[in-house]
Amino acid sequence: MIVSAFLMTLMSGVSVSAYDTGATVSASYTFYMDQVTHVNDGVVSYTNDPRNRWTAYESPNASDWIETDFGVAVTKSSADIYVYDDGGGVRAPSALNVQYWNGSAWAPVASPSMTPAVPAANQKHTITFTSVSASKFRVLFTHAPGAKSGATEIAYGSESAGPIDPTDPTDPTDPTEPPVTPPGGYPMYQVSVVSPSYGASVNGDVTIKFYAPGMQNVWARAWKQPDAANPGTNGYDSWFARVTPDANGYGEIVFPANQFPHGPTTVILSAWDSAEGNPSFTHSDNCYLQLFNEGGVVWKRGLPSAPPQAAGMSVLYADDFTGPLSASRTGAGATYATAKPDAPNGTEFGEAIFADINGPHQPFTILGDNYLRIRAKKAPAGTVDPMGWNRTFTGGLLSSLRTDGTGIAATYGYFEARMLMPAGKGAWPAFWLMSQNSISEGVHSTAEIDTVEGYGHNPQGVCQAVHWWEGSPEMHETNCSSSNFAFGDSASTWHIYGTKITPTDTIYYIDNVEVWRHATFEQAKTPMYFMVNLALGGGWPVDLERYGNQIDLYVDYIRVFQ
Repeated sequence: MIVSAFLMTLMSGVSVSAYDTGATVSASYTFYMDQVTHVNDGVVSYTNDPRNRWTAYESPNASDWIETDFGVAVTKSSADIYVYDDGGGVRAPSALNVQYWNGSAWAPVASPSMTPAVPAANQKHTITFTSVSASKFRVLFTHAPGAKSGATEIAYGSESAGPIDPTDPTDPTDPTEPPVTPPGGYPMYQVSVVSPSYGASVNGDVTIKFYAPGMQNVWARAWKQPDAANPGTNGYDSWFARVTPDANGYGEIVFPANQFPHGPTTVILSAWDSAEGNPSFTHSDNCYLQLFNEGGVVWKRGLPSAPPQAAGMSVLYADDFTGPLSASRTGAGATYATAKPDAPNGTEFGEAIFADINGPHQPFTILGDNYLRIRAKKAPAGTVDPMGWNRTFTGGLLSSLRTDGTGIAATYGYFEARMLMPAGKGAWPAFWLMSQNSISEGVHSTAEIDTVEGYGHNPQGVCQAVHWWEGSPEMHETNCSSSNFAFGDSASTWHIYGTKITPTDTIYYIDNVEVWRHATFEQAKTPMYFMVNLALGGGWPVDLERYGNQIDLYVDYIRVFQ
């Protein structure tokens, strides 16, 4: 699973270290697979997938540096260095130091103090020092004996606020002015739902309470089943209520849940800072409120008939999630494994721990005897990351193949899943395929077919991808679009995502419409198994605070034809 250049354009300028935006970075040495630009992209990742770090691996030097060039003089008094350590040739450095360019030479900062005091693996180290103004700063890494250093992010803080503007009554740099805070403490120009809670079960008329400071116009909408005025078979986007928030940004809207489809549903609150009917807005926002409608209208429930692309095939496997979920970490004694099966105890990727169904933070629930919910959420304090990556969220994955190589797989099959994805920065849901023989027979090369990868910061678009890891030749190709959907988006309503593998072509579908194809390569002509997951990251910063640090992927069914 990879991140495309297309999606990178959608996230330009987003960074956890916003005060470094626009700065350029360089290094004394960079291993070709671990580029120095990763330390200034706002992504902190200690995982191997995505591979987001700088390393001096294979450097001939005893020490190496990373320089951040701001282009103009800035005032700094701290640096956050997120040290990367793979436990092998890349280790935490034996020492870290900060230097600045004094106009003619590099000089050490005065009175540096580091927390924690000793560089340690896979964590943030903050070096504070006497405030200094310079256009360029750099971190000097002294390599540990027998190893080289690594970092996944570097950010400088405490920049000078600049001159006070006496004509600006809200200038935050003016000590005579009180701090400007949004009413109620909620973020300006953002919709923040306070009730019901995200992921709540609802019925009847539901009062949605929210704050949207600075916004003058808020509409509520949700996907609705066809009716006389909107007879299309796929339903329609129903804008069912509007409100103008009060002076504090507070508003209420009633969601008539019984008039909308039963089961998982998403109410979207769309807001603008201009009045209704005025298109001249400066700020806008969309908040996706995920709910489970216990009442409502039963619509498109159960497995549909076979789609045209499965003509001539038989159903090899189908799961409508109408009973208890059969899963274990390795898949032993169960239908599904809850970890990627290419290691005896499973492997992981991304910025969320794939929690085991038998563990304390298990993410799987069957709702209404018909829907699988996979939840990603903030891990409780004290949760230990089994991979040692210091991840602070949990998520979930189901694999149709067990770690012993047995399970559900099809050759020249059609694989499909009907899913309702979450929004949220860092959400990374997917339905994807890999070759069984890479596990069952230890075949070195691996086929990966990504039927769909969603990215929660942009629900309007999804990606498909193909990888032939260590193939002959190795191959990687991605197809992304912001207009994949004939109706709705990935988080507003359900969609069917499918892949058909034939001896000549691999074909991708959304709602039974072809969206991409490529030639089928040799390793994909072998039995393929499927995985469905709600991961986090995928190369993007994770920020789910507006959603209560909790998002859900809903799966209606998974089906395999052969």
